[in-house]
Order: sequence, then structure tokens, then C-alpha cells
Amino acid sequence: MDTFDESLDSVFERALATNQVMITLNDPPYGWGWTGESQGAYNGRITAVNDQVEVLALAEAATTVAATQWDVSLASLIVDAQLGTNLGRFKFKDDQAQLRLFDLLRYRSTGRDGQYKQALLFETAWRKAAPSWVFKPALTLAQYATRREAIVTTLEPAQVAAVTDERHQRAALHMWADELNEVSVEWYRVATSTFAESTIAGQLIRTIPTTYNPNRPPGELSFTAHMSTAPNSVHLLWRAARGQRFYILAKAPGAAEFQVILDGVTDKEWVGLGLAAGLWKFKGYATNADGTGEESAVIEMTIANAMAA
Repeated sequence: MDTFDESLDSVFERALATNQVMITLNDPPYGWGWTGESQGAYNGRITAVNDQVEVLALAEAATTVAATQWDVSLASLIVDAQLGTNLGRFKFKDDQAQLRLFDLLRYRSTGRDGQYKQALLFETAWRKAAPSWVFKPALTLAQYATRREAIVTTLEPAQVAAVTDERHQRAALHMWADELNEVSVEWYRVATSTFAESTIAGQLIRTIPTTYNPNRPPGELSFTAHMSTAPNSVHLLWRAARGQRFYILAKAPGAAEFQVILDGVTDKEWVGLGLAAGLWKFKGYATNADGTGEESAVIEMTIANAMAA
């Protein structure tokens, strides 16, 4: 999305400047309004695109959460499968038929499909060798099977749905931004043909940027989403026009000052784990080859503690 970020920044910059000139021309002494679209409707377009940026950020976060839940669940299954395989080889070392079931198991694949097959193969070996065997406290074959089935019945569909929604929201943002830009271009064409460059109004109109200029410091960093998806954790997403590196600072509960937690990263999201419960504050800024952008507004959120066992 980096390429579109640049395009979106350009569209936004032009639209905001256009909106301000629209307001000026609507007021005395000019009293001029474009018949193609009112200033209020145009402002509504800007708001809709800006809101959609946040909707997309939330959709991206949901995709990350769904993928993480899938991967964590699968990794947990593989850990138990590896333990069960090792213990099974020891338990059935004197029974060649049952031992062969576990000797054939290998855990080399790192892909989701491969890991799922490995987890299923272990379950099958367990079922054939000794379905009542409990090699780990409080873990029965039925419980293992339920966790394994949840991957394909719940976690995988949730991931697919999240990815689908993210694509839909990104497509909507592209479409609305394109429409906003088309209106901006047409308004500029009509306005420049109405007011000559030699007039004050004409000069004002021509201050509107019509091309993207990346050779400037970044814009102000803004957090497009922040949430706690699990106890003692936080998920942050941010953006800044023309930002190349990002610096995120946090003030922990009870701390006197902000501390840098992400120092010049290129990512635009972060999942923090193992955080102290309580009120956290976050802020940040972006840099590029042309300088440092404005610091963001401070955001606050209360992070909950894990329930005691």
C-alpha cells in the first residue's frame, strides 16, 4: 500500500487546499460557488475518505489478529504433537506396530498447510495406537481433536473473512479517493478558467498543489487504530504522509516521562506483548531524507491484566 499512500497523500493535500479556497470564494466579496458540487458536499467527500482510512486500518488490524490466532493455535498443536510423538516413541518402544506409527512422523514443514497435516497425522497415530492415552496432563485425544478441528472450522474461515473485508475496504478507499481527486481536478479547471491569474482570486486558486512533491518532511503522524486484543498487550497502527521511518514513544503506567519503544522502524504497525496493566499513553513522529514531521497527538488506552489462574 506504500505507493497508494503517496497518491492518497497527494489527493488529500490537494483536496484540503481546494476546500479552503472554496470557502474563501463562497464568501464575500466573491460569492462564487461551483455549480458542479457544493463546498459542503465536497467537504463531505474529504471526510468520507478520511474515515475510510481508519476503517481500512481497523480491517488491517483484524486481519493481523485473525492470522495471529490461527498461527498461535496451530503452533500450540505442533508443540503438543512433537511432545506426544517423542513420548509415544518411548512408550511403545517394545511394540513395533505402534512404534512405527510415531516413527514415521516428522515436523519439518513451516507452512500452515504442512503444519496442519502434521498435527492431523499425529492425531491419527494417537487414535490408532492408544486413544485413551494421556501423555500430557488435562489433554485428551478428544480435546486435541477439538482444537485441531477449530482451525478449519473457525480460525481459518475467520482469517479468510478478515482478508476479504480488508480487500473490500481498500478497494472502497481507492474508489472514493479517485472520485475525490476527479472532483478536485474538475473544480480547478473551472475555477482557473473563471478567474484570471492576474486577479487575487486567480492567484489564490493557483496556490493549490496540483502535483505530488515527495521532497518534503513528513506530515504529522496519526494513529489510525489502537486496541488491546489480549491481556497485557497493545496493537498500534499509524501513518504519516511521506514518512519513511517512524519513532513511537510510550508512557507506562506510573512513569514520569515518555520512552522510545520503536526507534526508526519502517513498519506501520506494532503489537506489544507483556505490558503492565493500567493507563498507557503513546505518541510518535516520522522522518524522511528531508526532515522530521510533526509529533502526533497523544493517545491513551487502558490495558487490562491477565486473569489470575
